[in-house]
Amino acid sequence: MLVVPCLMMAVKFLKLDFAPYVEQLRIGFGCACALTLGVHFLVKSIAAAGKADATEIAVTTTNPMKPGEKETKTWTICNYDQAEALKKVKSGLVACAW
Repeated sequence: MLVVPCLMMAVKFLKLDFAPYVEQLRIGFGCACALTLGVHFLVKSIAAAGKADATEIAVTTTNPMKPGEKETKTWTICNYDQAEALKKVKSGLVACAW
């Protein structure tokens, strides 16, 4: 997390101008977002292909609205993998929206 602020200070200190490259940088960012989302969707589809595995697991999570309160849910491995992959897809969409 420290890399980006340091790079920004270095750019300001060296007085570098990236204005001519804004279009290419935006295209690169869009390609990176598309690649990341594509990989997440691929992982979700691979997780969906494992429906034959009906092994159940117990997952304990903490509720962010109620600190200290833990909640335990029972999932099949396939459903849990799909839910986690979907969380990654949603966070990737939010990152692309920025």
